[in-house]
Amino acid sequence: MYAGMLVILTGWGMYLGSFSPFLLLPLFVMVLTAQQIIPEEKFWKKSLAARILRTKRAFPAGFGKESSYWQKQSCG
Repeated sequence: MYAGMLVILTGWGMYLGSFSPFLLLPLFVMVLTAQQIIPEEKFWKKSLAARILRTKRAFPAGFGKESSYWQKQSCG
């Protein structure tokens, strides 16, 4: 999505036929990274970490050999 925005801005600069819009592309990337991408990554890391902890608390035995033991006990 962000790469697409950069392509659109590049096309706009080519349409204008001026070099000045190309000077703003690095500024666009820096602002986008600082204002959107870094906070978004922090949110997802925090959200994912919380989900992993909830899963570990809900299934303390895990999903490996221990859980297959309980599946066999409930079926037979």
